Amino acid sequence: DWPSGCAILTNGENGTTLVAELRAAIAAEYGHGHIGPPPIRLAEVPDDVLRSYTGRYAGPFGRPLKLELADGELFSPAPYGRRRMLPLGPTTFLDEETGATLEVRSVDGAVQRIAVLVDGNELMAFEPLEQA
Repeated sequence: DWPSGCAILTNGENGTTLVAELRAAIAAEYGHGHIGPPPIRLAEVPDDVLRSYTGRYAGPFGRPLKLELADGELFSPAPYGRRRMLPLGPTTFLDEETGATLEVRSVDGAVQRIAVLVDGNELMAFEPLEQA
């Protein structure tokens, strides 16, 4: 048996997503089976709950975050399209592009804070600038 491996380099928009797709295709072609984390089970979250999360937010050093809702998807607009926030639960989302987890904290339907977690550790947090 010869060992197999690959190197994948990107420098374009959405490179993280492209790398994941290429890794899966290479693993399937060479019989390595499934690689990476287990498949994600998405939750069904009502549109009115998702709509309550839309708006503009400010993070550390004024870093912006904008969340919109269209076609039942919560997303952050990007120059290349939509950066989807995949629902893992009513207040927990997976950033499809970065793999980070977003935890929404609301009081009486108004977002107070959105924490961004990586490997369970808070990386940064966003607070609302305005409500949609």
